[in-house]
Amino acid sequence: MSTELIVRVPGKVMLCGEYYVLVRGARALAFALDTYLEVYVRYDTAVRESLTLHSDLWDAPRQIDAATARDDMLVSTVCELMPPGKHKVEEIRVTSQLDPQFGFGSSSALRLALTLIAFLQQRGGSLIVPHAKRWQLAGQAFALQKESQGLASGYDVATQFVGGIVEYRSCGGEWPYFLDVMPMRPFEDEDLLGHLSEVVHIFIGGRGADTTTVMRATKDWIDSQGHLPMVMNTDQLQSAFSATLRDLGKLHTLIEAMAQWRAWFSASPHFPTHIDAALRTVSGRDSLWSWKTSGAGGEDALIVVGYEQDITAIPSHLAKLGWQRFDYRVAERGLSLRRV
Repeated sequence: MSTELIVRVPGKVMLCGEYYVLVRGARALAFALDTYLEVYVRYDTAVRESLTLHSDLWDAPRQIDAATARDDMLVSTVCELMPPGKHKVEEIRVTSQLDPQFGFGSSSALRLALTLIAFLQQRGGSLIVPHAKRWQLAGQAFALQKESQGLASGYDVATQFVGGIVEYRSCGGEWPYFLDVMPMRPFEDEDLLGHLSEVVHIFIGGRGADTTTVMRATKDWIDSQGHLPMVMNTDQLQSAFSATLRDLGKLHTLIEAMAQWRAWFSASPHFPTHIDAALRTVSGRDSLWSWKTSGAGGEDALIVVGYEQDITAIPSHLAKLGWQRFDYRVAERGLSLRRV
């Protein structure tokens, strides 16, 4: 008898801490995005040598077996987690609202979903997975992410696993396997969600940033510049974000901290200088509003902070470069699964 499941993973937006979080004990701030990747899976009781794999990015499904070339991130992840003769999966269908160009965590969402699926297909149809085990599986998804990218912090997997607005404290590129050292906590005050949407605006439309390339180049640049300026600017920005989400009266401190962060990172090798030039002429910059990159820090989504009435000129300036505003909501729930 076949079992059919859908695993759903939200996207994420990184507010600050993209690089500093690679350092042990450093902090980052992110939130889960109400935009999802879903994976449908059907499996039975028989061990199989192959499975049918669908993606909404492909024109036709692929048959995955021992001879399949691992020339695609989705294919290689499936082969890694469900090797021929060691799985019971008949079919997998991936549909995603997470455009890889936006830096919303499409690859981490995929690995998180497939890691849970690989575990569930050995459970005889049971969906009861203790939280501690789910957290351990999230750690395995992080390990796959780190193996693929070379550098990874885990904030994306952790945020997508937990949901909500997450403050993350890094273990320096390591995943904590014990829940008593879990490095993040969802903010408990529901007003924070309203504060976030009131002053944090997301823009999309760039070419996207190759995470491995950009992160390596930027980390090398940081190492050459010395870590102290990064530590000071990122700590200040993270504290200002947290303070502002609790009290909008602190917005001016966030705008100032973001301007200082951007002034330092503007010399990094993949900083989008053409966007900086386009926004330099908009009145109120770094006094009434400010902006920064997100994700890997190249041309992933842009973050603009400020009240609505103070950023009215920004959309038209960014539209000339192919960018548009992204209306978002916070996903208060992270990874979920249900039977079809």
